[in-house]
Amino acid sequence: MFIGLLLVIRSLLPQAAPNPHLPVHVISDSAALIGGFYKAKTRGPSFGRRWDGLWKQVITEGIAGTAFMNFQLHKVKAHRTISQAVDDQDARWINGNSVADATANRCTDNHQLE
Repeated sequence: MFIGLLLVIRSLLPQAAPNPHLPVHVISDSAALIGGFYKAKTRGPSFGRRWDGLWKQVITEGIAGTAFMNFQLHKVKAHRTISQAVDDQDARWINGNSVADATANRCTDNHQLE
């Protein structure tokens, strides 16, 4: 997931160039991803903790290292159905999480040895 987040951010860099102060929102069901990101952002990344090299890239890449200071991660509770959503935004997040999980499962299935 950590590398996936870095790939998402890198794919957004060209789009963020015209206005680096617009917020970027990423939704994840990974508490470890969200906690790690905010810990690295608060403490500043070092190379003494796991994943900090990736967090350093996430936080410092962009236009003079500022493109993702408005970067926000949001938590969606995993394994819910759209009928359990509390509002339209939550329903979109649940749907997106389901699509991401299905895609990850398909990739895993395609690479398992038989």
